[in-house]
Order: sequence, then structure tokens, then C-alpha cells
Amino acid sequence: MQIGCSSIREISQNSGLSRPEAYRAILVLEHLGIIERIISSPTKYRPLPLQDALLILFKRKEKETNELLQRTIELYGKCKQIEKPVDSSEQNYAFVLIPEGDALTLRLQKAVEKTQKTINVMLSQKRLLPWLLNDETVENALKRGIIVRVLTDQSNRLTMPKDVIALEKKHSFEIRYTKMPLSICFRIYDGKEAFLTTATFTDCKETPIVWSNNSSFVELAQNYFDAAWFSAVEPKEQEFKPDARQFDYLFANMNDGFSYNRILFDPDGHPKDFVILFANEPFLSMLGLNKQALGKRATEVFLDIEKQPSLMTALYKVAIGMEARLEYYSNIRNRWFSFLVYSPEKSYFVLMTEDVTERKKAEEKYRQLFNTIPSGVAVYQAVDDGVDFVFVDINQTAEKIEGLSKEEILGKRLTNVFQRVDDLGLLSALQRVYQTGKSEFLPTSLYQGKRNVNWRENWVYKLPNGNVVAVYNDVTERLKSEKSLRDSEANYRELINCMNDTVWVIDYNSKFIDVNNAATKTYGYSREELLSMDVFDLDKNLGHQEILKIFKDTIAESSKVYATVYTTKDGRGIPVEISQSLVMYQGKQAILSVVRDVTERKKLAASIQEKIQLNQVLLDAFPCVALLLKPSTREIVASNMKAVEVGAVPGQTCFTTWGRRESPCPWCLAPNLWATQKAQHLEIEWLGVVWDAYWVPVSEDLYMHYAFDITVQRKAKIKR
Repeated sequence: MQIGCSSIREISQNSGLSRPEAYRAILVLEHLGIIERIISSPTKYRPLPLQDALLILFKRKEKETNELLQRTIELYGKCKQIEKPVDSSEQNYAFVLIPEGDALTLRLQKAVEKTQKTINVMLSQKRLLPWLLNDETVENALKRGIIVRVLTDQSNRLTMPKDVIALEKKHSFEIRYTKMPLSICFRIYDGKEAFLTTATFTDCKETPIVWSNNSSFVELAQNYFDAAWFSAVEPKEQEFKPDARQFDYLFANMNDGFSYNRILFDPDGHPKDFVILFANEPFLSMLGLNKQALGKRATEVFLDIEKQPSLMTALYKVAIGMEARLEYYSNIRNRWFSFLVYSPEKSYFVLMTEDVTERKKAEEKYRQLFNTIPSGVAVYQAVDDGVDFVFVDINQTAEKIEGLSKEEILGKRLTNVFQRVDDLGLLSALQRVYQTGKSEFLPTSLYQGKRNVNWRENWVYKLPNGNVVAVYNDVTERLKSEKSLRDSEANYRELINCMNDTVWVIDYNSKFIDVNNAATKTYGYSREELLSMDVFDLDKNLGHQEILKIFKDTIAESSKVYATVYTTKDGRGIPVEISQSLVMYQGKQAILSVVRDVTERKKLAASIQEKIQLNQVLLDAFPCVALLLKPSTREIVASNMKAVEVGAVPGQTCFTTWGRRESPCPWCLAPNLWATQKAQHLEIEWLGVVWDAYWVPVSEDLYMHYAFDITVQRKAKIKR
């Protein structure tokens, strides 16, 4: 639209728009308020002054922006309220696909901002240059001293921007070039998280990237990067920088502690202290120090160093050009450290440090085991090509067996300490094992030395370090015990053969391993036949599983008593009661089984049962309370129905049930019966009942007590 008034036709001609399009544009401009309509024929339009039009547009845009910002704040507040807290456990071992665009750019920038130590990047130059030159977070990371290593594809160095070439001179930046095009791009931050993509020739905003903090994945990416890094081409101007950054990186990534130190001497030229000039992170961490220890004296940072004279001795050796090794225990850290000390130049030395606490603990456990093992152990070192052997170590048991202390033995030849050692064949065995490496066992032999005489058995082994070890036992007492056992077994056999009951010894498989003479007589089998049999051959009464359970119970409880029926060779069944217990037989645990024929006992029991039944019939015939009792205890053996009705039941006493007392009734005449064996009679009233009571002897172990309730008769007599 020309400045001034114009009709639609003029606007259409000047703008190249069709009239419908011009009308639509005019309506929009009118709506925005930056043109005015002049009512005329034809209708014309004119714009507002440019300054007024721009002011209207700016205010309108500001209003829209403020409205959008307000809506954004409101939306953010609502989202914050319903946002689910992040579970830290869900962040472990995660793989996330981050979409392309601004979200990805923001995520990469945040990763750089929170990096503390290192950034390792493998990027194509198309991706690398925008990241290095346009991302302020990278520049800030370099200013913070973050180590940035960049691996990119080979290109013409002349086309690389000067700003990138200038970065190569920075202390914390290093770049190398691969000989082949990159097939993968990734970034690793502090060795804890990685971003990866296979799209190597597109901008990071144009393709999604996988992010992960999975330790295995990050380690795999780091290993891949390191392998590619060391095979890549390094720019010549970057090689061997004067700050020796390569060495700093090497020591920073060592697992062992490393420190570089300067020796301080006293006026006599003896080392008295040292200053820590440089130390890597493992050294500081092991010894509980921080970077503030650098430049300070050892006596300032190691508070217990003055109690470690071996360290000063090592420094003296280093000062005169020697190498030294020592172990240092820190009371403050409560840990052991191994130091290798050497001097690369005069007045300076290096401490290579390793935490050996776990090794020390293992050695202590080994030493405790070595000294507490019940066998004697002697470690030998071959001399004269295995002709003789020198004692390297012995344990406490060996000291007791030999009657010699460790100080009297260590470092001395075997043949000098024990002149008659080859009477055992030990020296020859040591020589053979030393030459062949094959272990040997020396059976029991008698050793007659100046200090002691005993029986020994030896096992001889060769250790990986070439030393030979003998593990041996003084078996004198064992041999005496075996002889005593043989004598006791002879006495045992004589004893069981005198017994009338059947006795046999059974192993855990139910096999007979010994029997007495009564067994052969009772069951009709010969000794040889019985020793070829087991319990199942005689016991036809109990099932197989029942017998196995009885044996398991015997083993668990050490004893067991049970009843069954054994079958003789001629087929007779003998009821038996078996008492089993665990014993030691010929050096092994077995079951001793004493089998008693209970045929007569069963007959007697049957007779007693018949007698009890007869007594019960007699008692039940009494029309009154009637009891059979044991003398002295007054325990009820049997009672009739009338007695049961008043509470007098078998197994209880008459006074606690019938009499309802805690002690015998004071009027009871049972003691008179026991003394005279004569019947007793008494009328007595108790608990409102008048009883006509009788005590009658039955046998030596039984008496009868019965009583009639005569309460009604007594009351009738009183009325008359």
C-alpha cells in the first residue's frame, strides 16, 4: 500500500494480489487497528503513521506474550502438584530415548554443567563444531578445569576453525583424529553416564539419542573410546606438552596410590621428615587426606608417623640411593599399607602405596589356622639342590611334638636338628616330593630321638613357591587307645557271652556285626549265619519302614526300647523286649541291642489281667461302695460302679476322691489292717452321710475297703 489513501483496485495493482486477497488483507489490518477506512466512492484506505502503527503492534504483542507467560505459569503450577516424585531406584541402570530438538540440547547442556572431572566425546566434525564453538557450557567446563578429550574423524587440518585449533593448547583440552570415518557417536560424562547415537552425519537436533547410566553400558562405551583414543592420530603440536598432562592423567587413573615427595634432612644429613609435593586421588583417599595435604610435611598430616621408625629407616636407604619396601599400619585409619619407596633424583622420592588390609587379615587368618591346626606342620626350603632342607616355619603343634621352640629350629638344617630323621623315611620322602612334585603319605613309624620317642605319620606336599611342607601327627596316644580298645573288646566279648539275654551289635544298615552265644542258642542259627543276616530276617512282626524308623530314633535319641516278635530258624515266634543304645565298636559307632525273651512275662501279665478282671467282677457284685487298694499309698487299683459314682476311680487315692481330703482320713483303720492283717470295721458319719465301713485283707499287695450308706436306717432308729 502506498503511503496515503488507496482504493482496493490500487492496492491490488501495486501489491500483485488478487482483489479477494487484497480484501482479506485489508480486513486483517483493520482488525489490528493500523489502517483507517475513508468513506467515499470508491472506498479508500490509509495507514496510520508508521510510529503509531508500530506502537500498536508492539503493545499487542506484549499483551499476547504476557497472557502466554501467565498461562505457562498456571500450567506449570498444576503440573507440579500432580507430578510423581522420582524414585531413585528407578534411575539406576536406565536406558532412555531422548527425542531430537530442544529437549536433547537442554539435556546435553545439563550433563556438561554437572560434570566434575572428565568429558570424553566421539563425534563427527559436523556434530563436533557446533558443540565446541556455540555451546557456552563447554567453554565454562574448560574454565572449570574439566578434562575434555575429543575424538573426531580425519579431515583436512587447514579447514578446522582457528578457534578449535586454539583449544588444543589449553591444559584441559585434547583432540585426536581417527583414521576411519566414525560409525558411532557418543559422549561420556565422569564415567557415569553416556549418550549414544549411530546417526553420525546429522545435527544433534535432528535425531534422537539413547542416554544411559547403566554401569556395564558406560564401561563398555569407555573401553571402546579408550581403545579408539590410543590408536588415533594426535596432532604434532599437541604431543609432549610441557605440562606433562599425559603423566598427570596416568597417575590420576592408577588404582595404586602415588606420591612424589622431597626429603628434609637434619643438620647431620639424616632424613627427619618429607614434604608431599604431588599425590594422586587413590593415595589421598587411602590415607584419609585431601589436596590440602600437598605442600605440607608428613609429620603434619600423618599424626602417627613418629611411631613408625621403619619409614624413616626406609627414607635413609632411599637417601643413599637404595630402594626400600615396608608396611605401615595407620592407627588413625585402622588399615595396613604397603609402600615401595625409591628415589628418581637426589633428595626426592616416590611412594607407591597399596592398601593391604585385606591381605593382612587373610594372612592373620592363615596364621591362626596354621597355629591352631591339631597336626604339626613344618615348612622346608631345599638346599644343596635338595640334598638337605632348612626349616622355614613350624606351627605351635609341631613345637609341642618336637619339644623345641621355633627359635631353636628356624633356619637350621633338618639333618642337624633331627639326626635320625631318615629312620622315618622322611628325608627320602622330602627329596622325592621336591624332585617330582607328587605328594606322598608315610605310614605310621616309630621315631626315637634324643628328646622324645613317639609314633608318627606324615603327609608331604610341594608348595607352588618350591618349598616342601610336612603335615604330621604324633599317633602314640592313638595307638595306645587302639590297643586299649582291642583289650576292652575282648573283655566285652567275654562279658556278653556270659549273659542269658541275646546280645548283638548292629551297624547303621541293620546288619549284625557281632552276636553272643545266647543268640545262637535261642534262635538256632550259627554265629556265621547270623553275621550274614540283618534284623529284617528275624523280625517278621514289624514292617520294613517301622524298623527303619526305630533305628533312626535310636540314632537320634541315643537309646530306644520297643517290643516285637522274633522268628527262630525252626519258625517259632518269640515275643521280645529290645533295649537299644549307641556304642563305639571297633572304632565306629554302632547299635548295641539287648533282646530279652518276655514269654513268661506275657503269661504273668495275662494271669494278672485275669485276676484283675475277676476282682472287678467281685467288686461289681457288692451293692455298696467297694475298692481294691494298695497298702501304704492307698492308691485305688479297682473300683465298682458305686465307687465311681462318689468319685473314687483307679489311679487316684481314696481320701482325695471319695473322702475329698488332701491327707488320709483320721478315722481310717487301714493302718491297723496293715499291721495285724486282720479285718477292721467302723461306723462313721462324714459329709452328712453315715457309713458302715470295712477294711479286709486280700493279699500282701492288696486290701479291700467297702462301705454301706446306712444314713436312712440310722435316722429311722433315732426317731424310734
